Amino acid sequence: MRKTTATLRSNLARSRPRTAATSSGFVDNEIICAITESRGISPIIGLSFVNLTTSEAVLCQFADTQTYARTCHKIKVFDPSEILYMSTADETKLIPLLKENLQVDTSGISMTSVDRRYWSESVGFEYVQRLALPDDLESLKVSVAGNYFATCCFSAVGTVDRNVAV
Repeated sequence: MRKTTATLRSNLARSRPRTAATSSGFVDNEIICAITESRGISPIIGLSFVNLTTSEAVLCQFADTQTYARTCHKIKVFDPSEILYMSTADETKLIPLLKENLQVDTSGISMTSVDRRYWSESVGFEYVQRLALPDDLESLKVSVAGNYFATCCFSAVGTVDRNVAV
């Protein structure tokens, strides 16, 4: 009986299809990132990545350390062509640290300061309601609720005039 189980497992392993290329190969995609952080000792980071080529959006909110290691890693994975940040963030540690860690000067990432009025939770929530697929809408509403910083970032990407039809 044990031999049969082992044979079944090995056949299953051989018959399982291989995974094709993933969507993380953002070679020719234009991705815009918006970032914001909370005030306090342990910063809460909000990120929104919008791929203009594929019309995909990823919203993230998480606690990070004062070195912003998680934030830098996430941004490097998505490799955006532009990063939007709130104009009031110029006085914080976040923006200079991002510029240094992401090597903005040599990597071709454009950093754009955006007025605070474009960061609105209600507008970001409206974008989610308007753009989500009907089957996914209810679960997305639950996911977005309580993620203030991520939702604000999503609104910033959509409301800044750069020919983005959100």
